[in-house]
Amino acid sequence: MKTSLKFLALFLSAALPGAVAAELAGVALPASLGLGPVFGAFVMTLVVLTLCHDYAEPAERRTRPARTGAATPAAEKSAHPLAA
Repeated sequence: MKTSLKFLALFLSAALPGAVAAELAGVALPASLGLGPVFGAFVMTLVVLTLCHDYAEPAERRTRPARTGAATPAAEKSAHPLAA
């Protein structure tokens, strides 16, 4: 599913400048190929790709590990002389 969504996003990212150029040139495009529907489909594809990526991980990977409360020694924090 992700591959077909990535292909759709790639196709729409190429179709979007084409629709803009055609409308600027004065070509009469059908309503389904205008700038608004193409841009909306592009945005919805990116939203679905983001949701598929975020929620495809197991639940335990999305949660933060519990803090132990132990402080990290100063020597392990940073070796940079200007670091605090």
